[in-house]
Amino acid sequence: MGEPTVDVEEFATALVEMKLAYPHQLRGCGEDDVAQVVESANGFPLPEHYLAFLRRLGREAGRLLLGTTFFYPDVLRVPAATAEFIADAAPDLRTEGRFFFAMHQGYQFYFFDRDHPGEVFLYTEGDEEPVVVGATLIEYLWREAEGASAVSGLRLHGDRYPS
Repeated sequence: MGEPTVDVEEFATALVEMKLAYPHQLRGCGEDDVAQVVESANGFPLPEHYLAFLRRLGREAGRLLLGTTFFYPDVLRVPAATAEFIADAAPDLRTEGRFFFAMHQGYQFYFFDRDHPGEVFLYTEGDEEPVVVGATLIEYLWREAEGASAVSGLRLHGDRYPS
């Protein structure tokens, strides 16, 4: 992974090439939207790849992460939903020094950890510990896109994708 803005732009291009999104479905956040997400992090230092992602794809990215609360403005409700889940179902899950930025179907929670800058962690209800799912957000999203592409019968790498 390189420079965050370049990495995100390459990823956006790949989403269209993989037929996971049409160009008009790639919508980023404005600076006011990004500022709201930063504010919701309550001083947590958000990774540069995440900020670049928000600016380029933060509102919509085609079929990427369908069923996951991840895009703006829904991302703003993730911390409160996570706190409610933890109080009810996972009281031992530590929240201090973490920023929860996505949840899937109310039982999987994605977060960044201050002690491991940039890495993406996933906690799934019933698991003892969270696991690392990406060294950066873009690395994690590439895996998700590859999986979605494979399910669609498309190849990630190669000369051309079927039309």
